[in-house]
Amino acid sequence: MRTTYAFNQMVRKYSSDAALVLCNLPLPSENRTAETYMEHLDAMMANLPRALLVAGQKDADVITMYS
Repeated sequence: MRTTYAFNQMVRKYSSDAALVLCNLPLPSENRTAETYMEHLDAMMANLPRALLVAGQKDADVITMYS
C-alpha cells in the first residue's frame, strides 16, 4: 500500500489545479479479495475531488476515432 499512498501524494501535488484527473483503473490481482481491491482504489483516490478511473484493455492501447 505504500506505493498507492505515494501515487496519491504525487497526483495531489502535481494535479492540484487540474479540473479533472484521469487515471487508469488498475486490474484486480488474483490474490486480492474484492474488499482489499476496493480499499486499494479508495487509497488511490483519497482527497482527489475530481478524478475519473478509466478501464482499458490489458496490454493494448485503445483509441476510438469518430469521423
